[in-house]
Amino acid sequence: MDKQEILEWLYDELKTNFVVTEVPHANAGVYDDLGLDSVDRVELVMRIEDKFGVEFPEGMANMTLGEVADKILELSTSK
Repeated sequence: MDKQEILEWLYDELKTNFVVTEVPHANAGVYDDLGLDSVDRVELVMRIEDKFGVEFPEGMANMTLGEVADKILELSTSK
């Protein structure tokens, strides 16, 4: 899976399973722009971990969706 495919998966997850305050895009901040609360962020991390078989680190709140996709790529290629 490449970065664009991961971003598309993230966009679909966010639009389908969460109430977001902005249309998801690569530069959207998980907390500031999309308005996910702490419970939503935990649920999103669990979905990421289940989908990609990785253990996602703390600190996602300060990341953009593009950075989240990069981290998923990094973690999944280092397995």
